[in-house]
Amino acid sequence: MKFNFSILSTCKAEFCAEGLIKEPIEAILSARIGKIEINKDNQHNPDGPGISLSIETPAFVKYTKNGIQPHILPDVEKKFPKPDISQIYIEHFLEKDTPSFNNYKDGIHKFLGLDENDSIAFFDILDPTNNKRTYSKPSNQHLTAETSGGLRKLTPELYSQLIKNLKPEMCISLADYLFMTSEEAVKGKKIAKSIERTINWLDKILLVDEAKNSAIFVPLMGSVIPEARTKFIELLKSRKYDGVVLVDYTTQLDLAHQISVAKASLESIPTDKPRFLLGFSAPDEVIIGIRNGIDMFLSTYPFAVTEHGFASTYSFVDDLKMSNFPKDKIQSSTLNLWDSSMKDDFRPITESCNCYSCSKHTRAYINHLLNTQEMLATVLLQIHNQHVYDKFFKDIRTSIKNQKFYSLSEEFLLRYGSRFSSSNAIQKNGSEQSSSDIDYPFNETNVFDPRKPTPTTKEKIKRFDLS
Repeated sequence: MKFNFSILSTCKAEFCAEGLIKEPIEAILSARIGKIEINKDNQHNPDGPGISLSIETPAFVKYTKNGIQPHILPDVEKKFPKPDISQIYIEHFLEKDTPSFNNYKDGIHKFLGLDENDSIAFFDILDPTNNKRTYSKPSNQHLTAETSGGLRKLTPELYSQLIKNLKPEMCISLADYLFMTSEEAVKGKKIAKSIERTINWLDKILLVDEAKNSAIFVPLMGSVIPEARTKFIELLKSRKYDGVVLVDYTTQLDLAHQISVAKASLESIPTDKPRFLLGFSAPDEVIIGIRNGIDMFLSTYPFAVTEHGFASTYSFVDDLKMSNFPKDKIQSSTLNLWDSSMKDDFRPITESCNCYSCSKHTRAYINHLLNTQEMLATVLLQIHNQHVYDKFFKDIRTSIKNQKFYSLSEEFLLRYGSRFSSSNAIQKNGSEQSSSDIDYPFNETNVFDPRKPTPTTKEKIKRFDLS
């Protein structure tokens, strides 16, 4: 398999939002259009023509549970834009120490029912939506996964075997993540040991020839210490890798701090390595990430919105022409389908949306489904929310190509009252009110914990509670 990433164009930064990097380096930290290209053999027809896949970035990677996108049925999933990338977490398959597909030799696509002609499998170990993990003692031999069957050990040898047997196009190498605050992380030798373990585990994966057939993305370690991040990059220079992952959400950094510390790493990383940001997927976070050179994001946001029983109403391009509205009017980014006002509202979720849910169904119907605890409610909401998220990225790519991204992105942040907008940055600097006291939009992921019942699952639990 051959993996290639190329930069097609960049968008010159006109400004940078308050609180973030004030002087971004054009080649390193600016919005850019890239292309991921994968050329591989057809696993089930080796004598036939090979398979070529390409995806333009900025793009999102589909969040999955047990290899399947939540609430999306297979026949509906096929109608979304292709090709796409699905993140598959080994942790979800570790109810026992040895996963069920350990010795499966026909590839992950066949195991999960994915079409290898239009789907890219991207392996990772840990589900990033779970950043409040049960403590386990660090080990040089294994990474600890948290499953429904308890804690499980995953070694670099087992991970290498899974990559060899299942043949994903892309994978993230093992890393010794620090699930603690940044204040705790800097104490003692925690960061130094995490760097050492991560490099050692990467070397073990690279020893397996078949594992080299997958594009390897490496988490950039070093936490909040610039010198430690620089040291990790120096160790990385002599090793083969295809992309990088920014993952310091595990130390509970906010986005501005995350991007700031990432600069110490990205300045020494070749610009033709794609950058994948974990832990931040809300639309306004995506915009700030793209402004600062990020190429890939995880699609946890539309899933979180669905789990709340909400529908997304945001759009990167202003469909409603805000020039006709008062300057101080803030648009809502979501619609609460639980609200009693939806009961007799027979309009689609969004008038201008052409997704299946908006074309066939009404707000009143989805409100009825939610209140009767029908599974179809979250199916219809996820179809819509995923469609809106996909269009959001498509419009962003178009704006970068047209050199309009920075102006349109600031309009977007202002239109929805984002905490990252220039007006809110000024207000916060001149106000004693804590930002945590302000109800900003796009906060669904901040209050979302997949291990706990959500508004939709709470209702299902109540329905079957016979006590």
